[in-house]
Amino acid sequence: MKFGSTILINGVTGTLGYAAVAIALGLGATKILGLGRNQGRMQEIESLSPVKGRILMRSTSSDDGMSLGDWVNSHTGDVGVSQIFDCLGVGGDANSTEILVRDCLMAGGTAVFAAGGAEGKVGQEYFDILNHDKRVFGSNWFSNEDIDELIALIGAGVIDMSFLEHKEFRLAEINDALQFVGDRPGGSVNVVIKPQAWSELCLQRKSRH
Repeated sequence: MKFGSTILINGVTGTLGYAAVAIALGLGATKILGLGRNQGRMQEIESLSPVKGRILMRSTSSDDGMSLGDWVNSHTGDVGVSQIFDCLGVGGDANSTEILVRDCLMAGGTAVFAAGGAEGKVGQEYFDILNHDKRVFGSNWFSNEDIDELIALIGAGVIDMSFLEHKEFRLAEINDALQFVGDRPGGSVNVVIKPQAWSELCLQRKSRH
């Protein structure tokens, strides 16, 4: 992502979408367009930027009569976005992603797919790829260098992750944690498995004897 980019985040109200917004803000995106399902979370996401209008949300169930392409173009001067970050949740429909790449990504733009649970196919006409130089990448995981850089940026205050609400589980409660994640809390909830401290384990062992 380059400073001054206009980015569209699909699936913005999930945990991955929240993180994508925070990273985009930290790296200097001037406009962030988000597509999601949860209206309450959309208002929360818009509040992540102190600059009004820097983050704009649209519900995937919107009945305003505008196509996704028209909505994006109305906020980008008919140019489209320079980047699309797709982070649909489990069961997400990849057909919407195809529309975004086809109708909303500017010539020379880049789309990154990170939605492991999305289903469907995304294709482009040969001439569209040739003529518009659109690039599509998959992001299945991160390298050690990536996570070290992210940690450094968070530590320096460049990327603000203070919106996260940490839900902690002890190691013995891992089944409860998996159940909690399976219920798809999404949004700003970050699930953490926290192994017991050695001193706590020692106290438990002493109490058994």
